[in-house]
Amino acid sequence: PPDTVPATLRNDMVIQMMVDAIEKRLYDVVFGWLCDPDLTQHKVGLGAKLALQAIRENDERLGALLEICYDKDIMVCSDHGFSSLKDPFDYKQAFQTAGFDIEKMVWTGNGIVLREDYKAKRAEVVDFLFTQNWVGPIFTQGQGDGLGQISGTLSFDVVQINHIRTPDVLFSRRWSSLKNEFGVPGVVYGANGLASHGSCSPYDLHNVLMAKGPSFKKGVSSNYPSGVVDIAPTILHLLLGKIPNQMDGRILSESLIGGDAPHKMDTRVWESNSGSRKQFVQVSQVNGTCYIDKGWV
Repeated sequence: PPDTVPATLRNDMVIQMMVDAIEKRLYDVVFGWLCDPDLTQHKVGLGAKLALQAIRENDERLGALLEICYDKDIMVCSDHGFSSLKDPFDYKQAFQTAGFDIEKMVWTGNGIVLREDYKAKRAEVVDFLFTQNWVGPIFTQGQGDGLGQISGTLSFDVVQINHIRTPDVLFSRRWSSLKNEFGVPGVVYGANGLASHGSCSPYDLHNVLMAKGPSFKKGVSSNYPSGVVDIAPTILHLLLGKIPNQMDGRILSESLIGGDAPHKMDTRVWESNSGSRKQFVQVSQVNGTCYIDKGWV
């Protein structure tokens, strides 16, 4: 179908494919992803007329699925939250104006990779970011106890981003709980566009999960931290009664009939300081699975 905003025909086609697959009863799991309201919210902003239309259309599509899933388990979630954007800032130009050679800096969203002959500039890059009022928490390679190797930063380990593709410096933009023109709370600073996601803001990190069916408790709302990472092990548990030992995430037992609430939950706030600048990241751990709640300066 043609590219439109909202992407009505494309999303309708996805739902029809899902309905067809479910009715065939050939599959253990049917999974579908709709590009709205993500696509439309990026284009027109949170709470705008077209964004609300995209959500209403999804309500109707869910109704079509529920009609044929009366005897089946169904889980509906968003893959992330969303924030309105404010005070756009060209940070690459700012680095160049400050005397950095941006040809030796590779930009990966909110991450900066320094070319081999420029690695020694890490501390200078961090010091520059410290001075920018649109920058939130900053992360570098860890030195133990949650602190980064560069003073004032936190470790990649705190936000579970420590792997072969981790950049040299990672940062989140600053956020607030202010409302946009349509009354939707959650603002992120220093980014171009109307709305996006990808910061330590709880408005970006927190999403929604709903479930219905013979395996799930009815009329129950859970405040235990959970995440998209938990969906696959929960589905495998329902299908097979077990999950692989090496799998990330946990079974959402608190949502299942006969299931117990998590037996262990801890919340911790990590902190690092550089002069008068203080930054924090709050994480929660439930039955061994860690979730990032929010980060702020």
